[in-house]
Amino acid sequence: MMHGTGLGMGFGGFGLGWIFMIVFWVIIIIAIIYIVRYIFFKDGSGISDLTGQKENAEDILKKRLANGEITTKEYEEKLRILREGR
Repeated sequence: MMHGTGLGMGFGGFGLGWIFMIVFWVIIIIAIIYIVRYIFFKDGSGISDLTGQKENAEDILKKRLANGEITTKEYEEKLRILREGR
């Protein structure tokens, strides 16, 4: 046999259960947002590649040279410009 008035039905019968339900779901949603941001924006500047490391300009130049997109002369010139800018 159950006793009580049946009012509130949450948090000791004070009727505050709905507040805690809202707080619970807000915390869950915020946690999901932070997890997604951590996975995709680890360094804060954009989507990281699968290794979690972003390529710097020199790495991109090396790949372009290796793929034949630029000549050795262009590579050396662009590398010099990059290093002077630092």
